[in-house]
Amino acid sequence: MLYIEFMRDFDGFDCGLTKRLDDSHVAGCICSIRYVIEDLDAVQVEVSPVAVGSHTEGSVEVTFGPRRSRRLTMPLTFFGVFDGHGGEKAAQYCADWLTAYIRNEDSYPYDLGYAMKNAITSIDDDFVGTGYPDGTTACTVSLVGGRRIICANAGDSRAIVVRKDGSVVRLSRDHKPGMPDETRRISELGGRVIYWGRWRVEGLLAVSRSIGDASLKPYITAEPEVCEYDVGKDDWFLVLSSDGVWDVMDNEEAAHVVIASSCAMENGKLKIDPNRFKWAARNLTEHARSCGSTDNFSVIVVDLKSCGNPKSQSRYEP
Repeated sequence: MLYIEFMRDFDGFDCGLTKRLDDSHVAGCICSIRYVIEDLDAVQVEVSPVAVGSHTEGSVEVTFGPRRSRRLTMPLTFFGVFDGHGGEKAAQYCADWLTAYIRNEDSYPYDLGYAMKNAITSIDDDFVGTGYPDGTTACTVSLVGGRRIICANAGDSRAIVVRKDGSVVRLSRDHKPGMPDETRRISELGGRVIYWGRWRVEGLLAVSRSIGDASLKPYITAEPEVCEYDVGKDDWFLVLSSDGVWDVMDNEEAAHVVIASSCAMENGKLKIDPNRFKWAARNLTEHARSCGSTDNFSVIVVDLKSCGNPKSQSRYEP
């Protein structure tokens, strides 16, 4: 089952909405930022050939017999966090249309990383063509059957994988103008990186990659960095969040909050408790607020242990 829990802040009042879909577990919290969570059909995945038989000689495994390839059909789910600035048009445009751009790429679904990269640059060209001046960051993830993660990121939102022991695998990096390679890229294009409270492109924008921001082209690029990651047995959660969380806590602290919010001891073993997990994203935003963040938040937390498992059950019913 897939559980999505959203939270919005309206002048101090909280409003909750819970949705239930199939094939994975997700908890989400959002405050005035656009998001998208969408099933993108099922895809066929080529699995490494398997030998008919094998035996071990010393430390070397010897395989024999004919080898055959396997093709598995797996669900494909898309997640995205779009943190707009200067207006809401760009973030809303991406939330509404980015998955359609991905589907229309010739490389979809065979090369998802390439499809996502091209889709983000294409939607940037089209949004700039509308004449709207605002922009948005884009942190997007395609999850293939709970086995493989493809992350395409432009901006300072972030995606991480949280492991059972609390360690973290970082799927993206923050695109800040003060980063040496970003400063060099902007300078080579004739732009300036100016310190005004923080490093800013032309003294204005505190991110160096985004969708939109027509007035700062070509210094601001929408070209995302793509990371592909195979999910391991100790990888428990996928977390996507806007910079309001990462401004006040590091990856490891966020990981500990998610684990503490989602897990419980059962028969001497740490296990994910669906009744606790549904609050994971909300607890992470509240922890960020208690740490002093004054920004708005958008957080998605995915239970990777349940993704693509048709036998997965939850004790929680909305």
